[in-house]
Amino acid sequence: MNEIARRLGRDKGTVSRELSRNAATRSGRQVYRATVAQWKAQQAAKRPKTAKLVVNPARPPDRPVGFTVGGDHALVDAPSQRPTNKNTNGLLRQYFPKGTDLSRWSAEDLEAVALTLNNRPRKTLGWRTPAEVFQEHLLLLEQAGVATTG
Repeated sequence: MNEIARRLGRDKGTVSRELSRNAATRSGRQVYRATVAQWKAQQAAKRPKTAKLVVNPARPPDRPVGFTVGGDHALVDAPSQRPTNKNTNGLLRQYFPKGTDLSRWSAEDLEAVALTLNNRPRKTLGWRTPAEVFQEHLLLLEQAGVATTG
């Protein structure tokens, strides 16, 4: 491994990590396969495109600029949202351990987990569920005269 790292001009820890991350376990032991590494790289490249930055007109001007994805606004790199993000990731890990291949789950299974999590009260939401808060947000938008898809 030291020789490989030297020839590639990389740290041996980087090479070791790459080998262990992309090892196939078909034979019961970990064996590095370039095809596995290529497949994982292609899957990572399929990430959603980056969102365009927009200013949220409902947000006071002293608040950071947000990004929009499908009409939802969120703060970019907002430290105040990191705990909520970490908490949500922890909740998801109860159903899907880290590194789980989600493609082996059916859409119905994933939807059931989403429904369960979206109907779980959260302290940060005043013990309301995300589904309730989302519904309230939609009602406020309708009352403000925003066009609907109905």
